[in-house]
Amino acid sequence: MSKRTPFYNFHVEAGAKFTEFGGWGMPVSYSGILEEAMAVRTSCGLFDLCHMGEFILTGEDSGKFLNRVTTRDVTKLAPGEIVYSLLCTEEGGIIDDILIYRFDDKGSPTYMVVANAANTSKDLEWLMAQEHRSEAIEIQDKSQEIGLLAIQGPKSPEILAQLTEEELSSLTYYTFRMMKVGGVDALVSRTGYTGEDGFEIYFNPSEGLQLWDKLLSAGSIIPVGLGARDVLRLEMGYTLYGNDINEDTDPLEARISWTIAWEKDEFIGKEALLRKKEKGVSRRLTAFVMDERGVPRHGSPIFYEGSEIGRVTSGTYSPYMKKEIGMGYLPIELTSPETRIEVDIRGKVRKAHVVKTPFVPSRVKKSK
Repeated sequence: MSKRTPFYNFHVEAGAKFTEFGGWGMPVSYSGILEEAMAVRTSCGLFDLCHMGEFILTGEDSGKFLNRVTTRDVTKLAPGEIVYSLLCTEEGGIIDDILIYRFDDKGSPTYMVVANAANTSKDLEWLMAQEHRSEAIEIQDKSQEIGLLAIQGPKSPEILAQLTEEELSSLTYYTFRMMKVGGVDALVSRTGYTGEDGFEIYFNPSEGLQLWDKLLSAGSIIPVGLGARDVLRLEMGYTLYGNDINEDTDPLEARISWTIAWEKDEFIGKEALLRKKEKGVSRRLTAFVMDERGVPRHGSPIFYEGSEIGRVTSGTYSPYMKKEIGMGYLPIELTSPETRIEVDIRGKVRKAHVVKTPFVPSRVKKSK
């Protein structure tokens, strides 16, 4: 049986449609994927993300350890800051994309790594296997002891403001703070996966239902499932592990080489990625918009002048654009905007053209 989050019964009572994701029974939608996606773009949505993995790293060498096993320069993180980073193989393939939170040291450096749900066990095993690189470090899996909700959308600040006495304007993009939300002790970060302003809230799962009820009672906010989350992230051109990135793809061809701190002396995968950088990639993750009706799906063949040149990694109908959109790896010479391509959709070849991402303008207020 699939694992269940603390909000499973609410999802059932709300009439949610379910799917299994990373071993968890998760809601796909409640009122409808497109309706929920537009609610996030225009108002606010509440996401149950308790399936995500959380690891706590402590010890004198925890920062140095993370610097060696991830692509970003963790030493630059100040307490209260967050960074998006990658775990890579020695060959430069992507094991997972993660978030790293740095806490106040209080005598010993402490970090939280947030992993994708489907990769939690794999990431933990891989990190534990690297422990020999440092003695002064402890890695603890806290995934079952930490709950996670997200509120996303232009009205999320005013909704959260009703439930906390903290000044939210000083909580800038990719920073976090401990605060009470609806009477619940929580870690609140200004992060998200939608391109909208919003917050992610970490808490003790035993207090989750209280927090959920108070958030839903706070105003123009509705529960949103994984279906809309997938639409929203694709509209931003954000990658999804397992679809757009995996161990057979690298950060350069996936267009996320900005996550690599080349100036670091070492990190796992650096030598391989340097070779790829010097040689140049032969393909690149490329966005496209359909010119003819039809929703591109994962695995659909992509053609150029009659020859197959790639496969769709992600595709959907964008309710914001009112068009079908997608991404896939294409030969580097065919990645320029306006390049005309075709996509096989259920046996029918449909016209499309290459575009830049994001498909939808981001409204996140970045401070850096």
